[in-house]
Amino acid sequence: MRTGQWADIIKDCKESGLKVDGYCAQHGLSGNSYFYWLRKVKEAALTQSGFVEVRQQVESYSGHAVPVKPVL
Repeated sequence: MRTGQWADIIKDCKESGLKVDGYCAQHGLSGNSYFYWLRKVKEAALTQSGFVEVRQQVESYSGHAVPVKPVL
C-alpha cells in the first residue's frame, strides 16, 4: 500500500472510535505496520506543509529532569 492509502486507513481508524489494536484486528492489519505508516504519514504531511518536526531535548540536573526552554 502507498502513503495515501495508509493516510485513509489512519483517518478511518480515528473516525471509527476504536482503539488501534481493535481496528487493526477488525481489518486484518498489523499494529506494527499501522504505527510505522502513522509515522510516515505524519512525516509526509510535515514535509508537504513546509514544517519540520523538532523534538525538544531534556537536560538532567541533579538527577531530576528539567525541561529546556524553547528557542523562538
